[in-house]
Amino acid sequence: MKVLALPVSFIEALDDTSRTSLMNVVNEAYGRALKKYQVILSNRIKGLETLFSDLGFHNNIDDCILFVSFDQKTGICSSFDHVFKEVEKTYGARWFKPVNIRPGPNVSISFGHATATAGFKPIKKENRDYMLTCFTSFRSGAGKELLAKSMRYVENYLGAQKLFATVIVEHELVDYYVKVHNFREIHTQLIKKEFVSEALEEGVNATRDFHLATLVKEL
Repeated sequence: MKVLALPVSFIEALDDTSRTSLMNVVNEAYGRALKKYQVILSNRIKGLETLFSDLGFHNNIDDCILFVSFDQKTGICSSFDHVFKEVEKTYGARWFKPVNIRPGPNVSISFGHATATAGFKPIKKENRDYMLTCFTSFRSGAGKELLAKSMRYVENYLGAQKLFATVIVEHELVDYYVKVHNFREIHTQLIKKEFVSEALEEGVNATRDFHLATLVKEL
């Protein structure tokens, strides 16, 4: 598995085409659940202007990271070897990071060639608890593999001690996190249809009341 470890501040500095590509990938992945379960009506990301706030990256953007697994370098970026460097081979993956802290003016990334994504944001800047976000998979087993490897990465390189995830119970994800990734459920809350934007983020609409579960994994 090849994995890009992208600081979210790097993504923030990319061109609109690259960020639109990321938005489309995330909305496509989350859209499957929207269509299947008919609980949430809104896209995961409402627009480019809310890309980082919708994913919860906006509060501590310099401390957030997005992992992107992929197959071919040229599918991700035409000048891949000038923009990224391989930093190590650990946990059964090849890890790549940007050469510079900000992309050059002609750098464009196609997230449409990703096989999976997983984002991590600190819950509070001063502690070592992280929240999972932007978790997608576009090939059978790719998301499972990326999450397992990226959790080890944030534990050993970012010093993460706990990882939290918040999921909609009606999307049948609680068992996945508990049985596949050894999370444990610690809280479930009923979200009334009328107050969904307050519970999630502004602009979210729901068809009915639903339950929001919080899970945690000790790293």
